Amino acid sequence: MLMMLEIKTPCDSEVRKRYRVQEVISTLHDSIQASSLAKYCIAHSFDHEALKIFEKVNETYVTNNSRPEKRVETLYLQNFYFNYPCSSVESMQTVQGSGCHAQIHSLTPEIVEKMHRSGKIVAVWIDTTAPKELYEENEAFYKNIYDLGVDMLTTDHPTRANEIL
Repeated sequence: MLMMLEIKTPCDSEVRKRYRVQEVISTLHDSIQASSLAKYCIAHSFDHEALKIFEKVNETYVTNNSRPEKRVETLYLQNFYFNYPCSSVESMQTVQGSGCHAQIHSLTPEIVEKMHRSGKIVAVWIDTTAPKELYEENEAFYKNIYDLGVDMLTTDHPTRANEIL
């Protein structure tokens, strides 16, 4: 089982100035490594700059310790607090890390195919503020994500998902 660890940072620019992003990220990474959880964790965030910092900390650790198995994967969250587009194949070319974690209604078969061709994984999450027909977790919903070829689902209903999928 994998654990998704979301790196949350303030959206407000004034608060963000006082937030010690580097220190928080280094502490998170050190905790993952000290607990021997690297192979079980995926760090993700809407804040792509924070993920870039995490990846630098991660790469430095892996390189300095000659331990590639200690690399923690990253997923770039799309389409929420920040204006990171996930609505076209062209926008997917800018995704770094291991892949993207996008809202279900922003994905198309073309985007999923492009991500897979570039060796990236596609995770999907449900925006519960969207119209109910876009996020209701029923058999049709799960069939849609399966048909899209999505690699991972973030859900509030894992038992239901497991029964249907």
